Amino acid sequence: MLDCVRRWAALGLGLALAACVGSGTVPESGATATLLPWHTPTLTPSPTHVEPTRQATVALGPSPTPLTHIVRAKETLLMIAAQYGVTLDALLALNPDVNPNLLSIGQALLIPGPGGEPITSLRPTATPIPLTFSGVTCLPTATEGLTCLTAVRNPSQVTLEGLSARFDLLDAEQKVLANAVGFAPLNLLPPGETMPLAVYFSPPAPPAVTARASSLTAFQANDLENRFRPLSIERGEESPGADGISWTVEGRILVAAEAAGPTARILVLAVGFGAQDEVVGFAVWESPQAIGPGEAVGFHITVLSLGSPIERVRLLAEGLAPSS
Repeated sequence: MLDCVRRWAALGLGLALAACVGSGTVPESGATATLLPWHTPTLTPSPTHVEPTRQATVALGPSPTPLTHIVRAKETLLMIAAQYGVTLDALLALNPDVNPNLLSIGQALLIPGPGGEPITSLRPTATPIPLTFSGVTCLPTATEGLTCLTAVRNPSQVTLEGLSARFDLLDAEQKVLANAVGFAPLNLLPPGETMPLAVYFSPPAPPAVTARASSLTAFQANDLENRFRPLSIERGEESPGADGISWTVEGRILVAAEAAGPTARILVLAVGFGAQDEVVGFAVWESPQAIGPGEAVGFHITVLSLGSPIERVRLLAEGLAPSS
């Protein structure tokens, strides 16, 4: 059990936090999981709850087109800020949903105006979108750190992106001992779908009694036809582990023949659910090369559980168009 947890913390969480990219999301056919709180061996679980995003969320309707920069290969936030003559702080302030350490090719960034001031007139009108959060599972690591996992469901009728959440570790008096921001392993969250988020608290982890997750950002995804490629999932053999801690899935991702061009990058997210349809683990697979229209690529992905045994695995796939 401990070996599996170590591998999940080292591989699954690392892959998840490194996979904040934009691409067309294809859900596997089947029912969406109902979010329920699950057992944590270290902290008292927090209940399922619904809350609006704390920061601006794009209104569900037409909005002005802001001045943007499309991230290219090997670019950093500092390089982009210098290119437009703005400060790094101003760029970050206008893009609160962006993980500054994990830019993705093709990612769109809002650019501040002259003098580093936000272009408020170009920003979309914002309304909060209520998101359904599960409870939080936390498990100590061998190095005395702490890995925490939650899941969020999109109850709206539109595809969301830029999903992030704040994780708080609390003492018995509900005082915040530590917090960290978790980002979605995929960029897009389709209507009715569930997305896991995870964070790692470096050792020594504080002696928390409970943990909670609250929404920070979620934005309506726009320009999907130009930014993403249509995909489909062909699921193949599955190998559930005898102890329920691991689950391996093989299959193929097919790019639609009518796609406008090659798919520069494909990601497959495998989400493991427990007996009560609670999210217990996830992993991300990335294609090793670009895929053309009508072509397919095979994938092999293993999910390791952070908590209870895995009963089923659900797949989501995203295909990112090449940057212009």
